[in-house]
Amino acid sequence: MFKNTIDLEKLNIFYTAFPMSLKNDVEIVLKKISKTVKNQKNIYLDNYIRYRYLNEDIYIPYRICFSEIPTKKIKKLTSTQKMILFCIYSRHHNGYVREKYINNILDTNFSDWCIPYILKIIDEYVYPIIVQINDKLNIENEERIKKICMQNTNEMCLSFNRMISYWNEFYREQFSNINDYAGFKLFCRIGYNKTIVNEHFEQLHYSKQILDNEIERLKIVIVGRGYIDMITPYSVIKDFINVLNNLNIRIDGFTWWCHAKDEHKACGFGGPPDYDGKGYYSEIQMGSVMELCNEFDVLKCNNTYLNFFLNEYPYRNDYKKCYVPGFWIDIPNSWKNITGNKKTH
Repeated sequence: MFKNTIDLEKLNIFYTAFPMSLKNDVEIVLKKISKTVKNQKNIYLDNYIRYRYLNEDIYIPYRICFSEIPTKKIKKLTSTQKMILFCIYSRHHNGYVREKYINNILDTNFSDWCIPYILKIIDEYVYPIIVQINDKLNIENEERIKKICMQNTNEMCLSFNRMISYWNEFYREQFSNINDYAGFKLFCRIGYNKTIVNEHFEQLHYSKQILDNEIERLKIVIVGRGYIDMITPYSVIKDFINVLNNLNIRIDGFTWWCHAKDEHKACGFGGPPDYDGKGYYSEIQMGSVMELCNEFDVLKCNNTYLNFFLNEYPYRNDYKKCYVPGFWIDIPNSWKNITGNKKTH
């Protein structure tokens, strides 16, 4: 077992994760949080999701992994401070911890500023949490959530597609009719209009055939049936992102994979062979899909990823030479790739 100390400056992001009117309460909660993390080498506070709340931008960390606060310390907090703490821990890397704290939110008369945290979790992959949210939301809360959704049309479009991607990849066999999938039910309940995403895709001018051809040319390996986990060798990241820019396709996020060879000890959970059959890709569990940009602008987002992979990540302390990204991209839900590889090492 090892411990890692949280960079206190990184905790400052939580001041932008809530309305400015709550700054003093946020400060009190942050003082209660343990500053060490057991069995985690990385503190996932660099990635965030932006939501609009009233006239403020709220920046929610994608994942956190510091230890939980003892119950006796929580009891000393005010109701507002408890709600702040519940929201923070609803972003925990451990799905059971996320479930615990999102339930704590839903079991109270939660404030409107908690709603972005609920919205974020309904597009994720832990199905039991989605079911519980669907079961616990009442009509009054639906109306409150709808108002927040209206302020975040672009973000909801991205969330809807992320939810569809998870359903298509992991739950389609269990729920062949998407109307039976709790995530889809939730989006319908909170007033999501599917014409939003349809209008978005109608504005895109690109060709699936061109994309498929470029994927083969660049020797990108795709895991599954859709366009997620598109494992891209570091040597062609720039070329691939340029292709996406030219086709006006937005990067939605990425997962980490280790390019391993038989003579090396692989880390991760196994995966498909590489394009040339000289090794294989092993999936790395690093807090699900990593998001670096939550804006709708294609060039801005894609260039954010390009800068990260070429100019930032190689110089970080947690850099691993074998790591390569598996990109997720924002395309029509009906698209199926022609190179999907389900064979694993």
